[in-house]
Amino acid sequence: MEEKKDILEHLDDACKNLLFEIEKHVSIDFVVRNDAKKECDFQVLERDVNRIPTKARIRYYEPIEPCKIAHELLHAKCSYLLGYDKIIYDIIQTLSSVTAKQVLTDKMCGSILNQTEHYIFYPIYHNMGYSDEKFVESINFDQLGWDKFCKAYNRAKISSIDVSNLILTLHHIILFPIDNRFKVVSTQLKHLERDLYSAFLSFKKELPNMKNMEQDQLYPLENSYRKLLEEIDIWCKKHEVR
Repeated sequence: MEEKKDILEHLDDACKNLLFEIEKHVSIDFVVRNDAKKECDFQVLERDVNRIPTKARIRYYEPIEPCKIAHELLHAKCSYLLGYDKIIYDIIQTLSSVTAKQVLTDKMCGSILNQTEHYIFYPIYHNMGYSDEKFVESINFDQLGWDKFCKAYNRAKISSIDVSNLILTLHHIILFPIDNRFKVVSTQLKHLERDLYSAFLSFKKELPNMKNMEQDQLYPLENSYRKLLEEIDIWCKKHEVR
């Protein structure tokens, strides 16, 4: 584990100020990654009785880029301001469709939460003066399985894996704040699957703006998540997903 003073030497003023702000609420440790995966990430280590994070860790790679550290710090800020990053897992247990529970795996829920936070905190990241190109990797539609879903949908043989591909694609496109391919693919999405598209669009409209978020006010995302996941549940039953 690196000494925090060593990390601070590599950060710009905007990133340092964000770290100092967050550490009033959450203790942050830093650990360098020595594997081949050149990605930073944020991990919650401890929570209070209300599930609000009190201790967390940021894993980073060298050389240190302030924009990458700032990105993970903003995830940390979301985690204590929103206070709901674990509630989504409880909601899933109330769904009636077995297939929906198969689709909404821990990995899938993690992706939904991660992308939701990107949409919420992007304006702050941008105002800190960092490049959009460094924000996150651009969407790889082949990796998301978009083409595979289209073929399955046209054959009317939809598996839980196909639905996972659709949800990932929908969520990334609708809530990705800077990718210019949104307009092109959104037309296909609305034509192909209007119900789920509308559900994600409604979810997006209910998300808060981090610029106006205050520490003493938790935001009711639980209801927003519940409505979204229930729409996925209904859709899976309607389409008799295998």
